[in-house]
Amino acid sequence: MTSIAEPADRLAIADAIARLAATQDARDWAGLRGVLADHVRLDLSAHLGTSPVELSAEAFVEKARAVANTFTSTHHMTANLVIELSVDQAACRCHVVAYHHFAQAPEPCEAACIMRGTWDVRLHRVGEAWLIAELTVARTVPLEGNADFYPRTATSALRG
Repeated sequence: MTSIAEPADRLAIADAIARLAATQDARDWAGLRGVLADHVRLDLSAHLGTSPVELSAEAFVEKARAVANTFTSTHHMTANLVIELSVDQAACRCHVVAYHHFAQAPEPCEAACIMRGTWDVRLHRVGEAWLIAELTVARTVPLEGNADFYPRTATSALRG
């Protein structure tokens, strides 16, 4: 049986996922910080081959800013959210398609890269808000477009 709060919680979780995508595309760093728990585990091992890291929310935002600054623009689209809820914890898996454009690409035909995969997100409730405590990004198909420039650029920015 669904509790009265459950639909509202599911909407709040879906909103947090949408904001995770939209704030990065809009370069809204305060907005991104607003959907994060104070500490976030970031796992890009199945996407960029980097080791998982534990970050403060501020460090997460700075890494996101550094990666975003390597691209002229980005567009993240999420869909097919599957949410598992408990009282104050939630898990959400969604599909993601992320378009990345580079103004400084070596050749015009290499100016974009599209990543398709999943985000596995763990959230916890703080008051009425659902905040992201863990993000795992997994690429499920090969990159489309400039499949060489993108990982080097993004990984370099993450280390920066």
